[in-house]
Formats: sequence, C-alpha cells, structure tokens
Amino acid sequence: MVSNEFLAREIVSHGAYLCGRRVDGGDVRGAGAGRIAALAARRGLHNEFEPGDPPSRESIAFMRRQAATAGDVVDDDVLQADWVVHVASAREAS
Repeated sequence: MVSNEFLAREIVSHGAYLCGRRVDGGDVRGAGAGRIAALAARRGLHNEFEPGDPPSRESIAFMRRQAATAGDVVDDDVLQADWVVHVASAREAS
C-alpha cells in the first residue's frame, strides 16, 4: 500500500514552470530569455545547472525540449512546449 503518512508536512520550497512554444517558426532564444535572466539575477536566482556546493535553494533553469512522452496526467501544453523555465525558491512570493 502506498502512503504519504511519513512525508514531511512543512513546505520547504516553492516552484513554478513556464512553458512556451514557437510561433511562426520563431527562434526560442529570442523569446525574452535575456529579460527573464535579468529578472532572475535581480531576484537572486542561480542557474540550476551551474556547479556549486551545496546547490542553491533559489534557482532557475532554462531548458529546451528534445523529446517528450505523455504521462498519466494529460497536459498537451507541456507536452508540446519548445522551452521550459523552472524557478524554485524558499520564498513564497517575491
């Protein structure tokens, strides 16, 4: 039997995913990545893929879809996304 009774109850992090798709063959790199990176820097977010010890709790990751496979939860917008920005923070809002 699967149970979550032993999982921690406190919230240790907050996160969000922003998914985007190309429009009219547009270049994903021109989709505002520079402005997003500047905002992330102002908020003190660190690149999830940069090495560090320990990893930062305040992080951002820029990802491009290479392939995707549908899962149990149907979400065509995520499945067809050309790029994804993931943000994680210990802060509830900023």
